[in-house]
Amino acid sequence: VELGIKRFLVCLDEDIFPPHTKNADRHDVIYETKYSLMVDMIRNHHDETFIHNIEEAVDKELYLKNKRSMEQNQQLLADWYRDFALLQEVTKTAVKIAAGEFTLAHTVDDMEEFSVTSFYSVGVELGLYEKDDILPYF
Repeated sequence: VELGIKRFLVCLDEDIFPPHTKNADRHDVIYETKYSLMVDMIRNHHDETFIHNIEEAVDKELYLKNKRSMEQNQQLLADWYRDFALLQEVTKTAVKIAAGEFTLAHTVDDMEEFSVTSFYSVGVELGLYEKDDILPYF
């Protein structure tokens, strides 16, 4: 299904993951910004522990996913998973702050257990957004 929605792109800063800005998909992007600006927006609305709690929750989920991966005789997730999971959850949180509400529409029907997208469970668990804010794939 083609929704024809324009996109807002948030790239990881160069000091976190240099290739992201260069290689990011810019199809239908109308505005682009950096991860650090999303972090600043959150810090303007919450204390420092808020970002720390997101980081800890992502680290915990990454640990659990790596444990399950090893139990299934698969490789550990790449180091960059943490950066992109944080990018995902920080961006969604900042957008909710800026817009007052948030709707997440997944682009896949069957989400892979070890995908970066699957880290959305961290945001739900932390109460960054509600399960009702997530639309099923259609």
